[in-house]
Amino acid sequence: MSLDIVIMQRCSTFSKTFHVGGYIQENVFNERMYPSCTCKAFQFGKRTERFGGRMYPKFCKHLNEILDNGCQWNEQWSSEKQTEVEICPKCGEPTESVRVTI
Repeated sequence: MSLDIVIMQRCSTFSKTFHVGGYIQENVFNERMYPSCTCKAFQFGKRTERFGGRMYPKFCKHLNEILDNGCQWNEQWSSEKQTEVEICPKCGEPTESVRVTI
């Protein structure tokens, strides 16, 4: 079985830094890194969470809000089709090109 690398579009919110509740959240949708938040609940808490089939070793309500309400559109898995070049069909934010192995 061979693997192919293709270029696809995804919403730029995948690589965005968020600001929720006066705190900073990074790497929320990054497949290679765990998300982080600058709040004390995240820094010192022991809460874990499963989201989208992935277990997060640290979590907080700010990350939960982003994951529940964030766009997360991507060309491969989303039902909405992109009609405007480099514009997310779900939220209107810019899209970015990424390499994906299929």
